[in-house]
Amino acid sequence: MSSTVATDHRTDRDREFHDLLATVFDRFFDCPFFLFDALTRDSVAGARPEAAIQLPDWLVNAARVADLERVAVQVICGELQVLTIPVGRGNRPELLALGVLATRPLTAAEQQDVSRRWRINLPADSLSYCQPRLLQRLGREALATIADQQKLHSRENELRQLASQLTRNYEEITLLHQLTREAQVSHGVRTLQELTLSLLSELLGAPQLVYLDAESGAVLVQGRQLLVASQCQDLVRVVGERARRGALVENHLARHAWSRDFAAVGRLIVVPVADRNEQFGWLIALATADQPELGSVEASLMTAVAAILATHHTNVKLYGNIKDLFLGVVRALSSAIDAKDPYTCGHSERVARIARRIGQALELSDDECNRIYLSGLLHDVGKIGIRDAVLLKPGRLEPDEWAHIQEHPRIGYEILSGVRQLRAVLAGVRSHHENFDGTGYPDRLGGEQIPLMARILAVADSYDAMSSDRPYRKGLDEQQVECIFHEGMDKQWDRRVVQKLLALRHEFKVGSKSNSGAKAVPASSTGNGSTAQSQPIDLSKVSKLISFSTR
Repeated sequence: MSSTVATDHRTDRDREFHDLLATVFDRFFDCPFFLFDALTRDSVAGARPEAAIQLPDWLVNAARVADLERVAVQVICGELQVLTIPVGRGNRPELLALGVLATRPLTAAEQQDVSRRWRINLPADSLSYCQPRLLQRLGREALATIADQQKLHSRENELRQLASQLTRNYEEITLLHQLTREAQVSHGVRTLQELTLSLLSELLGAPQLVYLDAESGAVLVQGRQLLVASQCQDLVRVVGERARRGALVENHLARHAWSRDFAAVGRLIVVPVADRNEQFGWLIALATADQPELGSVEASLMTAVAAILATHHTNVKLYGNIKDLFLGVVRALSSAIDAKDPYTCGHSERVARIARRIGQALELSDDECNRIYLSGLLHDVGKIGIRDAVLLKPGRLEPDEWAHIQEHPRIGYEILSGVRQLRAVLAGVRSHHENFDGTGYPDRLGGEQIPLMARILAVADSYDAMSSDRPYRKGLDEQQVECIFHEGMDKQWDRRVVQKLLALRHEFKVGSKSNSGAKAVPASSTGNGSTAQSQPIDLSKVSKLISFSTR
């Protein structure tokens, strides 16, 4: 009676272990070997099942009587012996490895005779020879080698797992670092949300990532569309309350009756994006039922990302409030200066708008134009320090009075220089009364020494002053204004700036501007089809110039 080697149903881990046994047996004994289950003593597929298909009874019996506690040698006959080595991947043997060897050197004819008589189908010249006592010692050495190799393989597996984990940790840290770096208040919340979905999709492996805004219900999607926007909203209505307490991980949606409305989804993670006081949105990862489960690793990463998004959302709101407050103070300060003189009401706003339009015509950047606008609002702030008797005098000024009023650019500069966020506009405040030929005040700068911002404000300020009513004269008409500008080019004003203003004069109403008409600066259409008067200044762009520090 003989036994057939079992069908090969081994796992990858089994094959790796069996390959190790084959390597050790080849190295120590160079002989065919067979594997048996240590518990049942049934034969199992080995690393080399081709060595023998039909196992004779005497080999099966040798396996059944083998000692599981030690390496042993069983002499079958004068020519054959069986080495039995109990092996396993833990503390207890799980397999018996049996090697068949000759007890003495055999010729090819003798080996064929032994194979025939003992009904063992061995390849020619496959029976190695070893003395039984020496064979037992070699068996013990082989067992120790197997144990050492298993430890080595275990360490290698641990190193591979560690390398894989370190790689993932590095990728997660890189993602969080990139999001943190991009989480600036100057970046809109939607921009950061889109970047988040893009980066997470590369790392999580979930086919669909979703950000759902709690206030508007807007849905951002990255990857495959397992759920459409309306289904994502419905999903949050179903599971949102459970997820408010923390990340919700669900790998078996089919168990829930409500999952029928989301049939394409088998696994999900829902993470709230919120601070202590407000729910901003939801970060959602969706996968099909046949994909790997989503677990705590993915949930922890999404939770960290959600915290960054929530913090950014809060900071953007706070920054917006501070920005609005700051710009409100700037406008209030500008209005307070204009209010000192009923004839200059609205002057600062008009100068700011005209100067900004000149900057655009000079093809300056948006940031530069917005700095010019802000400087225009504040260019006369130094008049706070000018005596009302001088500032509101209806007639011409005496020399000492004129010297006093010439102090207002320096006074304004000193008032604002203590405000770090306004340093970028100080040049316009201090130097808008400098003349191009160097005869102006307060520093007698000339030509290119005068900051471009100040040269632009000087032209805009003069334009509004000439075309507005003053206590001592009526506003000039268009022809008079143009004539004065032509005469003053390269003397009082920068020729290039004046030319730009005159090219734009059709956009502005030249003529008498009193207190009652102070708001009506521009009159005709601008190049983009809207009137300069009705075109509002974008305060959000102006606010880019104000960089509030967290330090």
